[in-house]
Amino acid sequence: MKTLCVTIVAILCSISCAFAQYSFDLDKLHTSVQFRVKQAGKDLINGRFNQFEGKLSYDPEDLSTAQLNFKIKVQSINTSNKEWDHLLKKPQFFDANQHPEIVFKSTRFQIKGRKILVSGKLRIQNITKDVTFEAKDTGVRSVRRDGYRKGFVANGKIKRSDFKINYGLKEGLFDDEVEFFVFAEYVQGK
Repeated sequence: MKTLCVTIVAILCSISCAFAQYSFDLDKLHTSVQFRVKQAGKDLINGRFNQFEGKLSYDPEDLSTAQLNFKIKVQSINTSNKEWDHLLKKPQFFDANQHPEIVFKSTRFQIKGRKILVSGKLRIQNITKDVTFEAKDTGVRSVRRDGYRKGFVANGKIKRSDFKINYGLKEGLFDDEVEFFVFAEYVQGK
């Protein structure tokens, strides 16, 4: 009887390990969220967001079960130009007072060669669209005081008109396409 109980416990432990989801919190110190858009078809406006948060959970044996939640605080936009920053927070662009966050929630992770395609729902100004972007796993490392760290680099493009941010489109002041880059590091949750 004792052997049967030990066997059952071992089987249950192996089943629970097979479905293990690792949980990671975004390390804000080692993460950056950047964007760029063309002005008048040629000059680039570069910027970043300085405040964000995120969570990642995944099973290293089955990336398709991964889940990613990411929030960006719109008020933290920074183009290194106070006038641009002020304009981008206004209703013509992000309307930061009414819509303080940009939110992404993943729906699917898929491996394509050396790339990871991350699909999900992106919400800007209460408009939610399905998006897919490319990510690259930059590896995992163990840090004595923090535990395991996982890194990703992601980039993609969106059309701002999809989110009703149309300022300057008709006049050709700004391109519709906005390119973004995320360099993220996650630390394993305690």
